[in-house]
Amino acid sequence: MKKITLLIIAFVLFLVGCSSNGTNSTRSYENISTDEAQSMIAKKEVDIIDVRTPEEFASGHVPEAVNLPLQDLESRVFT
Repeated sequence: MKKITLLIIAFVLFLVGCSSNGTNSTRSYENISTDEAQSMIAKKEVDIIDVRTPEEFASGHVPEAVNLPLQDLESRVFT
């Protein structure tokens, strides 16, 4: 009986630990207008990263954008 009680308590704690009500997350971005974006680009306050394939990038992109394909992003950013 003691073993079953401990298993039930462990299971309940596991479920409580896995549940999330969304209050712990923080927003790491800010929505801006196109005018604000253009101003930031003109002042060179931001770097524009285009995550499309090199072929898509070659067909047209934002001036001054850097092509960093999504499939290469993790290996290049976190190394």
